Amino acid sequence: MKTILVLGAGQGGIVTAKELSRHSGNEEDINLVKILVFEKEETNVYSPSLPWVMVGKSKQQEITERTDKLDASGLEVIRGEIENLDPEDITVTVKGEQYKGDHMVVSLGVEQADIFNLDKYGFNFFTLKGAQDFYAELKNFRGGEIAILVSSLPFKSPAAPYEAAMLIEDFVRKNNLPKNTTVSLYTPEAVPMEFSLR
Repeated sequence: MKTILVLGAGQGGIVTAKELSRHSGNEEDINLVKILVFEKEETNVYSPSLPWVMVGKSKQQEITERTDKLDASGLEVIRGEIENLDPEDITVTVKGEQYKGDHMVVSLGVEQADIFNLDKYGFNFFTLKGAQDFYAELKNFRGGEIAILVSSLPFKSPAAPYEAAMLIEDFVRKNNLPKNTTVSLYTPEAVPMEFSLR
């Protein structure tokens, strides 16, 4: 039996693991491929929905799922920090135990670095807490300026700031605040969503 190691249970890792299970010939009682998914977090956040959280259109329980609830035929979740990784030998060590695979998928996402300490001045809606905190402020908003800032390139989810701007604008209109409210987007991109032009 082949073993596939999937590192990371974010969107990329989950979709990959489920697709591998679906196309591997695995069935309810017959597993032709073993899929091991490695994840340190207890809960997975569906980050594409975070802009919706920041305007109250989605709630935490709707966009989060326990990692151990990830289910597909032949799939097993290993929880813990990856201590050692050897891509040549196709091995991963978690909690002192080494796992050997025939293939490896690396889907560990990106690590965000706030080198400008922007959390002191606003909300990072690329995190669940930041999106929730923004909505808590937005509910009591009575008008003024709202700025969406892309601090550096590249950044996670290039469409998200534009989606956020449109969702905030929609909130402003529905709450009769457009006359005294400005929603602005600041970005170092040469043109809006320049990634889509490549």
